[in-house]
Formats: sequence, structure tokens, C-alpha cells
Amino acid sequence: MEITNQAIGQTLAKLRRERGLTQMELGRAMRADGVTVSRWERGQCGMAAVTLLEANRLLNGELLRALQWE
Repeated sequence: MEITNQAIGQTLAKLRRERGLTQMELGRAMRADGVTVSRWERGQCGMAAVTLLEANRLLNGELLRALQWE
């Protein structure tokens, strides 16, 4: 899988839903708002590296593992 904003966003959305989290809940944990999470999930904007690593940490390492980018 090519690592694009869309690939990251689709994976982020899938993992968030699997955990039963709303965009607002994930955003709050990441110090962002639900609108920002929505933009990430739709690939409309990229995540800073530090934000990507924080999302990965909150999702127990599953984000980067799912993207095969360990």
C-alpha cells in the first residue's frame, strides 16, 4: 500500500470505528477537534509526523502496522 493521506485516513477511520470511538473522542485524545479528524480520515490534509506517531500510540501501534510502515 502506498502511504498517502488517503491511505492513512482510511486506516485511521477503520481503526477508530473498530474501537467504538467517535471523531470527537479521538480528536480530544489527540488535542484536535472532530473536524480535523474528519479531514485526516478523508485525506483532505496530512498529519504531521508527531501527530501520526501520537495516533499510532493511542491505537496501540496498529496504525503504522496496518500501513505496513513500522
